[in-house]
Amino acid sequence: MNDPYSTSDPNAFLVSALSSPLMAAEQFATLGQQSPISGVEIDLQDTLRHRLQGWHSASAGELAAVRAVWFPTSLENKLCPRVEHLVRHRQEHGLRVTLIVDQPRRRTRDAIGNQITFAIKLRTRAPASTRIAIGMRPHQIDNTRAHLANLATLRLQASEWDIDLALDLSRELDWLWEAEAAVYRVIGSLGLIRLSYPTNTFDGRFRASLTQRVISSCSELGYTRDFSLMVPLPWWHWRNSQSLEAACREASAGINRQLEAGTASLEFDRRADRFADRS
Repeated sequence: MNDPYSTSDPNAFLVSALSSPLMAAEQFATLGQQSPISGVEIDLQDTLRHRLQGWHSASAGELAAVRAVWFPTSLENKLCPRVEHLVRHRQEHGLRVTLIVDQPRRRTRDAIGNQITFAIKLRTRAPASTRIAIGMRPHQIDNTRAHLANLATLRLQASEWDIDLALDLSRELDWLWEAEAAVYRVIGSLGLIRLSYPTNTFDGRFRASLTQRVISSCSELGYTRDFSLMVPLPWWHWRNSQSLEAACREASAGINRQLEAGTASLEFDRRADRFADRS
């Protein structure tokens, strides 16, 4: 059975359930079938939002829309029942899903090691149709050079175990983060980028600039995997799926324009190089 939420386009766009705390799972699932959106991403770190949206009692049709799940590292090194139920459902219907082992809310010295260990354990148990990813955020960077070296090491470990990396740009950001250098080091294993559509927040300018730099780097390096759109809505639109759909269309169109512009620029540079070689 083919995944009805797959897309023929190079990049797939998912809508993040973090976009609204009150919009129902059924509304997100419906939106996940509306082009250009190819599915839904949910986050189990925010348990209250998860319950308010009704994902804990989602129907089979609603679960079929879920393409990616972020969840915290388990102390018991096993999946929680909710994630196991989702994975089992998608396996039975031949649908792929990405499980993202997220960073803990409180950062500890061995946090990344725990993520990697748990991700490897899941990879050895999960079928090929289930992608396993390690979540990362540009947050609390003490030293840029050390951070970039750690990313390169993480990418090597992920590649060795056939594990993806997922980059979250929707929440905490660090002004020291070198977007272009970071993307260059992880692009080979980067499977999903969650980003927030630029908003009029106190860090909106910086967030928009950083997001644009990441997308430009993705275009130059040929990124063809998933984007997850976390589109914060004003509180009076928290239940308005039409507003969220319009915002997702606007965001995906903007990202596609930037990706195409970068690809065209890269092709122009290649032609110029060939012309220079001939002369």
